[in-house]
Amino acid sequence: MQNRAFHIFIPRLCLIFLLAFFILNLIPADAQALPLFAKKYRLPCKACHEAFPKLNDFGNLFRMNGYQLKTGNDVISADSGLSLIAMRTTVTGSVGSQSAVPTDVSNSDTVTTGTFSMTSLDMLSAGVLAEDLSYLAVITPFFGNQVDLESVFVRFSNVFNSPWFNIKVGKHELELPASAHRALGLTSGYLPYSYHPGGSANINQFDFGANKFGIELLGHSPEGRVNYALDIHNGSDDANKHPNLYGRLAFQQDHNLSSQKLGFFFNYGVSPLASKTIGGTPIPGTGENNQRFMRAGSDLTFNFGTSGAPSASLSFQYHYGVDAGALVGPTTLPDTAITCPVPPCATPYTNSSTGIVSTGGTQDGIFSGGVIELNLMPSLNTVIFGHYDRLNTSQQPDPALPSDYNNQTGVTIGTRYYYYQTSQMLMAFHLEYSSLTVSKANLVTLEDLVTQTVLAGIDFAF
Repeated sequence: MQNRAFHIFIPRLCLIFLLAFFILNLIPADAQALPLFAKKYRLPCKACHEAFPKLNDFGNLFRMNGYQLKTGNDVISADSGLSLIAMRTTVTGSVGSQSAVPTDVSNSDTVTTGTFSMTSLDMLSAGVLAEDLSYLAVITPFFGNQVDLESVFVRFSNVFNSPWFNIKVGKHELELPASAHRALGLTSGYLPYSYHPGGSANINQFDFGANKFGIELLGHSPEGRVNYALDIHNGSDDANKHPNLYGRLAFQQDHNLSSQKLGFFFNYGVSPLASKTIGGTPIPGTGENNQRFMRAGSDLTFNFGTSGAPSASLSFQYHYGVDAGALVGPTTLPDTAITCPVPPCATPYTNSSTGIVSTGGTQDGIFSGGVIELNLMPSLNTVIFGHYDRLNTSQQPDPALPSDYNNQTGVTIGTRYYYYQTSQMLMAFHLEYSSLTVSKANLVTLEDLVTQTVLAGIDFAF
């Protein structure tokens, strides 16, 4: 009964918020400019953004040029009075549901949640230190007195007086088909970026969306229609002493009221199974018994309309990945009939109800899938967004697991209404629904784990 009531409640809550957004759309909003670079260049928000925080073509070219417009006022003087420091946070309220969750009460329970929260505060500074020398720094304080250095790098632009040669050094985001840090959604990212065959038993920590320490060579044509990136980075494992190699090549073709962009990308790396330790703590850069993994894919984007006018974008991503079987350990298999006498139980461990015996990965784990994303901008103040993610494992690293184990399907839809925008701040109302289905994630009953979330929030940038 509780689950049925929840599924009735979610559509009604969505309808209420959609009506609220429709009413808000009738209210005129101040649409001058966004903080940070808007204060410096006095440009309207649509000059750089399809919809904050997603960049348009001009915004991407501005970023590729090292945050320079080449108008003679890129470097700020000490007496200008301008500050290149911005902050962003989002206050949210959400309700959620998970089905087929093993709990102490049942092997397949439904868990519902509801809470108010606030994302950690992003403190951002970026700008031009000298001609063709720029920087970006993002610090994220967490609740509990922790601080994360999310991003910090310097960039040398136009090396050899050419836009084809630029160098970025420090912790930075990879040149991805779509930025994981500038996505419109708040409840879920792009599933292929962090997917690993074998699920939680896979010790590979590589995540496309996570910022990396390393050095990047990148370049583009003067108009940004062709661009490339070659990146040597440390992956996502601090113990790794063998760097990953990432590459991307993209082409764009423009028409009168539309454009198309085609890209290709790959990442090759190794992940260590062990490392030297001190007092049980791994020593960074001492990884041993490295196992290979690979990611590759392509992307295609169609943009319609011009910057500053009602427009839309439709994009596709295809991902293919391989992880060495040795990266996948035995999968934990709770047993409904046998109680482990002294946890943790020795492996292999048999689930008597399903007959599964997990011994870990004995062959490569291979997966493929992708993302379809649609963004609609019916007005300067409103964006409607959605994406569909699908991932399938074509070869399980542990042959004992079901062939469709950990296959994932995600659906995200939402809308943002930019209620207030000036050169000093931005405030947007945000409404979003997401659903994630993980195939046979409950290895006791072999049921799919289904997570649904409705989130409403207010996004502040100042």
